[in-house]
Amino acid sequence: MMHSRVTLKAFTLLELLIAVSIIGILASIAYPNYTSYVATAHKNGAMTAILNAQIQLEGARLNYPSFVEAVHALVLETSDNYRIEFDQLGVNTYRITAIASEHVNIEARCGQLSINERSQKSPQHCWN
Repeated sequence: MMHSRVTLKAFTLLELLIAVSIIGILASIAYPNYTSYVATAHKNGAMTAILNAQIQLEGARLNYPSFVEAVHALVLETSDNYRIEFDQLGVNTYRITAIASEHVNIEARCGQLSINERSQKSPQHCWN
């Protein structure tokens, strides 16, 4: 009579600890890069929205006597990540500002981006 021996294969506790440690190390490296990428994407979205608003406002100004009236003709896309505001509106002046929502992860110094009628951007370091 022949006895067959069954061998069970499984992971040891040490192997599982090593695998979990490696995953933890990779996650600790990847997460900051991911959050930085998301913050940059949000900032770029706000910059694009400002520039689109500027193009629309400049185009609408051709049909109105001032930027005060022209701003009412704009059709802007909305976003949960930021809001667009117009101020310093005058006959030939304006400032467009994108303000980050509270839940958006953006550099603290880049929470408000703006541009004026002379295409002067502020804060300057955020637009680079």
